[in-house]
Amino acid sequence: MSDPPQHPGSARLRAAAALLLAALLAALAALPATAAPAGGAAPPPSAPPTFRADPRPAIGVIVSLSGRFGSAGAYVLDGIRAAAGRETAGRPPVRLEVRDDGGDPARAVAALEELARDPGVVAVLGPLLSNVAPDVTRRAEELGVPIVSLSQKEDLASAGPHVFSNSLSSADQVRALADWAFGAGGLSRFALLYPATAMGGEMAGLMRAAVLERGGSIAAIASYGPEETDLRGAVKRLLGSGYRGAKVGPGDRVLAHLPGIVPPQLDGGVKVLAPGVDFDAVFVPDGYKRVSLVGPALVHEEVDIGDTYGRDRPDVKLLTVAAAHHGDLVRRGGSYLEGAVVVDALHLEDDGEPTQHFLAAFAAQADRPPGLLEAIAWDSARAVMAAIDAAGASREGVTGALSHLPGFQGVTGMTGFGPGREATRRLYVLAATRDGFTKLAP
Repeated sequence: MSDPPQHPGSARLRAAAALLLAALLAALAALPATAAPAGGAAPPPSAPPTFRADPRPAIGVIVSLSGRFGSAGAYVLDGIRAAAGRETAGRPPVRLEVRDDGGDPARAVAALEELARDPGVVAVLGPLLSNVAPDVTRRAEELGVPIVSLSQKEDLASAGPHVFSNSLSSADQVRALADWAFGAGGLSRFALLYPATAMGGEMAGLMRAAVLERGGSIAAIASYGPEETDLRGAVKRLLGSGYRGAKVGPGDRVLAHLPGIVPPQLDGGVKVLAPGVDFDAVFVPDGYKRVSLVGPALVHEEVDIGDTYGRDRPDVKLLTVAAAHHGDLVRRGGSYLEGAVVVDALHLEDDGEPTQHFLAAFAAQADRPPGLLEAIAWDSARAVMAAIDAAGASREGVTGALSHLPGFQGVTGMTGFGPGREATRRLYVLAATRDGFTKLAP
């Protein structure tokens, strides 16, 4: 049976429809194509982050790289990068996953949580700031991520077995000075002259306790205002001569930031002390600018530091802390400061292998001399890398290995971490000279 006859307009309709379809397809083809993201389509917003496939173990770094303390964070990062760039045969170089906490505890915790989701991150270094470190270290313990804090905040390691702490503490410095004084220094009778700040009071209190524990004596204690520039009055109060002919009131017996401690020179009446007889050492825990002002004030009141008076008066040794370890100490304070004893974790003039290794590596990283922040960061990174070498790239392995680092020698005298997971170290005891500092110990 043949097909039915077509209506005369049907062919024209089909032709028009075909032309319309062709025009539509051509228009669609001319539209710009949407480029796919590199590596394929982006995951939906709710998807967990993905991490690049990288066989190298990773160390997370959380420091402030912006804001008020951005420069300090940059110094720390330079030290870590110098350590990570020093490859050793048989070990793949680590990768660093760096996060800026901006000085914000919440931002730092978020950075830690992000790093914890990366299975390649076996440990974290940081934070540096004391207001940021407690929240981050607590969260690291909850997540089982080993972390080496660089903050001076005390008791961080008490958060748990995954938390380690590496900083130069006030207690470290006082202990090293007291050990030297009662040993090679032959000193045992102390006067304490400190800035009326929380840190100054803390160090003065630690030294008082250290001296008494070692069987020594404290002859006098006095403080000075943090903005004072003429310190002769403070020295007179230290010697007791500042109270001669004056009525001593209750306020004179109160020491800033040392509650419950009465100045020994005012205990039971005013005692005017004989320097070199009643005390053979004066401890001044302050920075080099202030210590350079204390020296001349002591000499003005006939305290013979720096052997200024020769044999006419017994010598008194000035002891101070790492903040005074600066090339300008003697240049600012004059010959009075020659012979002053300083404690520090870093002595760049040391010709030992740890120091020379550090200097060579840092020179390849930065075109400036390193300081203590960079050195502590270097030691912390090297400790983690040594733990990876010993136990492999696992978080629990690194945690265990950090507690036992046989033979570790850090540029800051670090030898490992003690039972409380605080860094253990041997500090330098140095004598100030016109040309720099010479090593007294170790």
